[in-house]
Amino acid sequence: MAVTQGWQYKVIQVKTDMWGRDNPDALQTALNEAGRSGWELVSTMHAYGARFTVLYFKRPT
Repeated sequence: MAVTQGWQYKVIQVKTDMWGRDNPDALQTALNEAGRSGWELVSTMHAYGARFTVLYFKRPT
C-alpha cells in the first residue's frame, strides 16, 4: 500500500504601498523567512482593493 504525503499550508499577507504596488523588499523578506522554515511558495494573489499580496505556501508534514 502506498503512503500518501501529507501537507501543511501557510498564508502570508504582505502589505503593498499606498498606491497598491508591491513592496519588493517586504516580499523578499517574507519569502526568505518562510523558506528558512521549509515552506515552498506555490501561488500568489495580488488583492488590489485590499492593498496586499497574498503568498501561499506548503510543506510536507
